[in-house]
Amino acid sequence: MIEIERLQKRTGESTTGGMIRPLDPETKRCLPETLTLLLEDVLSAGTEVKVQVSGRSMAPAIRDGDVVVIRKIRSRQLRPGDLILFKSSLGALVLHRILKLGTIGGTAAFHTKGDGQHAYDGWVSRAGVLGRVVRIEKKTPSGAFRELDMDRRLWVLANRLMAPYQRLRSKLCLSVLPRLFPPK
Repeated sequence: MIEIERLQKRTGESTTGGMIRPLDPETKRCLPETLTLLLEDVLSAGTEVKVQVSGRSMAPAIRDGDVVVIRKIRSRQLRPGDLILFKSSLGALVLHRILKLGTIGGTAAFHTKGDGQHAYDGWVSRAGVLGRVVRIEKKTPSGAFRELDMDRRLWVLANRLMAPYQRLRSKLCLSVLPRLFPPK
């Protein structure tokens, strides 16, 4: 397993990534494209990658500072509720939940969203998926980490139930509530 330290504070990039060389010689910052390519290569080789997450888009499931372990998995094995790391259409690395499966031009695709957000990300092609979260190491108040194995039946079931819940939540927040309480 390769451990990757937090990158966002040093680079200002919105990635889930970490401190990886090579650095841009002028800015002394890691190049986001380099990080993405390295993660793709490492995951494709079958190595798990440990990443400290930054951001709040997946709260409360994953909070800023939690650590996730990502493993490459065949896209046919991905299901609604799974947490995946993917390349956005802008090339940024994003870690969000699959809400539903579909196709784009005959190719498998996934509709994703962060648990802490109301709006969907849009469709993610299967080629854009780098891997699936297999473990979450959550910070406890004492500073220690508690490990959650996403392949245990309890967490598989909880994640499967989160997908329809998140879809309903988005529909309520984006469609129903604005009609009930229109802006003044």
